[in-house]
Amino acid sequence: MAENEKQTTENEIIESNAARRMRLRGEDMGQDVKTDDIKVNKLQNFWYHNKVWVIIAAFFAVMITIVSVQYAKQSNPDIYLIYGGPEDITANEAKAFSSLLEDMMDDYNGDGKKLVQINEFVFMTPEQVDKIQSEPDNDGNDVVINLNSNLETYNRYSNEIFGTESIICILGEAQYEELIEAGGLIPLSELFETVPQGAIDEYGVRLSETKLYAYSPAARIFPNDAIIAIRKLSTMSSITGKKKAEALHGYAKDMFVKILSFEFPDDVPTDPIAEQ
Repeated sequence: MAENEKQTTENEIIESNAARRMRLRGEDMGQDVKTDDIKVNKLQNFWYHNKVWVIIAAFFAVMITIVSVQYAKQSNPDIYLIYGGPEDITANEAKAFSSLLEDMMDDYNGDGKKLVQINEFVFMTPEQVDKIQSEPDNDGNDVVINLNSNLETYNRYSNEIFGTESIICILGEAQYEELIEAGGLIPLSELFETVPQGAIDEYGVRLSETKLYAYSPAARIFPNDAIIAIRKLSTMSSITGKKKAEALHGYAKDMFVKILSFEFPDDVPTDPIAEQ
């Protein structure tokens, strides 16, 4: 009798151990397995096989976050400039032009650094798209424009140019005409006693006809028909922060005057381009 009881107990232990192993594997024992147990087992299994990659991914995620936060803290531009036009400018060209302006300007926000940020939007107006697509390229092939990408860039440009930061505008001629129609520019007469060299109307100046353009190759990165102008204070400033927007607008107006009032240094020719 005692021997039979002992055998029964051993069988129960063996069965119990087998049951635990089956539950860990999520196997059916003729009983319902709890959903929570299955989820825990799957998570444990995933972690066992992929923990190295999970740790690496988490490390890079943390590093990216730290770098992004540090950059956001360090990047506090004094001047925001927007370029909108059909011709691309490279990152090195934009950096060179920013450096040119930084050498000319004051530390407007008083943070010990002088920083110009160029927001670039390369797109075509519908008229420009029609013109490009109506003519073959140099090899005689039809030109195809990615209309969806062009429209997406145009929408981002529209949001930016009516925002509160990008005040100084350098635009292709067609893009400039659109902004004129929107009535968003400050007349040159509000900032200058005499009409600046290269003025094409009461709002804009042909950048290629300015002394800064003649003096520095860094200023010659834009289309030949590019026009520089300055926006009015955005009505969105009442929502996004009027005090900061007014300060940025003041910085931009001062920088705009510096650009168009630039004079050749004493040690350079009167017309550097003509001397080249």
